[in-house]
Amino acid sequence: MIKHLLVICLLTLAFISLKAQPYGNEWINYSQKYYKIKIAQNGVYRIDSITLAAAGIPNNIDPRNFQLFNKGVQQYIYVQGESDGVFNGSDYIEFYAQKNDGSLDSLLYKNTSFIPNPYYSLINDTAAYFLTWNSSISNNRMIPEIDTTFSSYTPDNYFFKEEVQSFHSNYFDGETNLVGGTDARYVRSEGWFDASVMNMGITNQYTNLLNTSNVYAFGPSAKIKTVVIGASKDQRLLQATPLPLPDHHLTINYKGSSGVYQQLTDTLFKGYESNRFIYTISASSLGTSYTDFKYTSVADPNFQSNRTTVSYIYIKYPHTFNLEGKNSFVIYLPQNSLQSKSYLDISNFSATDTVRLYDLSDRKRIVVIKSGSNYRALVPNSGKEKKCFITSDAFIY
Repeated sequence: MIKHLLVICLLTLAFISLKAQPYGNEWINYSQKYYKIKIAQNGVYRIDSITLAAAGIPNNIDPRNFQLFNKGVQQYIYVQGESDGVFNGSDYIEFYAQKNDGSLDSLLYKNTSFIPNPYYSLINDTAAYFLTWNSSISNNRMIPEIDTTFSSYTPDNYFFKEEVQSFHSNYFDGETNLVGGTDARYVRSEGWFDASVMNMGITNQYTNLLNTSNVYAFGPSAKIKTVVIGASKDQRLLQATPLPLPDHHLTINYKGSSGVYQQLTDTLFKGYESNRFIYTISASSLGTSYTDFKYTSVADPNFQSNRTTVSYIYIKYPHTFNLEGKNSFVIYLPQNSLQSKSYLDISNFSATDTVRLYDLSDRKRIVVIKSGSNYRALVPNSGKEKKCFITSDAFIY
């Protein structure tokens, strides 16, 4: 009897454990309606009452009830004119959204701690956002920040800019055996890569230019990341014959302000290995317009195969507040312990109509003031690096 009771208890616990496993849809409230919004470009989006009505959403909803979800997480939105509890003709919902990248792809891989390209999705570049409403008036909202006492602060010298070249013109299935078969699972060397695979049997070079314009040369070091995989395997390795030496020889160099190539990596590896390289270099060594990265696949003696390919090149570097004549920009403000607010004095920004600045880290919608040809704003500091996005009304989707 005791054994039977023990078995029943264990089965019950196993059933409870299975029931407790997350499915990823726990965020859904099945008593609410959800309207799907497809996002294929990063930026700020605005939905007005006319758009909602055309989608069949009732016009008598208290705008404070609106919610927006992406990847199961409630997003922070700004709702113009919501304080009166009525969604009038001039009111609108505004939010920052990002297209799909490779972040969810990690769940597909055999080794989820490493994916070849986190910046490009294996499946689809379009993200799904879901607009809904509940009965609460305390949903996630962007907080307006209206301080313009610029004389109380000193302008910041730089912010950090991320520049990424993501290659997705060619798909690699990962390690291939003698009969052309591959692992049914996603492996470290599977995904989207550059089509310019380095040739077999000869030393071959591949170069790529990354935009490093308006670098603040006196700022902190720049961070570089890149992923390179082996796209071939020596036949002796395929036949499981012991091979004392690797079958790939790779060097990576960069050319910036010095005008000559400087080495970052000289490494050997085997077969279809996937390699992630991380470097730190001085900001002053970057090119004033572009920095040239050169990948060399060296054909060492006795190599039977030496093909490699690049997934992405990433650089994060200190950048002046000259925004390169662009109409939108992602700004990473460094942690600032010297002032309670970062003073942004922005030049060379192509704006039409009202300029909008969003503190995406602390969920604030910050007022921007035009001063001559420049734009000024104050962003409260909170002891951490902050991601911000700037655009203007003409470039809101």
